[in-house]
Amino acid sequence: MIPKVVDVIGEDRVYQGQVFSDEMHFVCPWHGWEYDLKTGECAGDRKKKLRQYQTLVRDGNLYVMA
Repeated sequence: MIPKVVDVIGEDRVYQGQVFSDEMHFVCPWHGWEYDLKTGECAGDRKKKLRQYQTLVRDGNLYVMA
């Protein structure tokens, strides 16, 4: 997981650089696509979403219910 990268554009519409936001993203290691950790939405195309699965933490282990 990484914080979302945000482009900073000045009032004069000139690119000022990039900063990290408080929004956390999951990044696909194969494609580099970023997804919002809370919603599952793709950062580049909000119409695309990851499937949600119920999870359970028991004795320090994470279980995904398929």
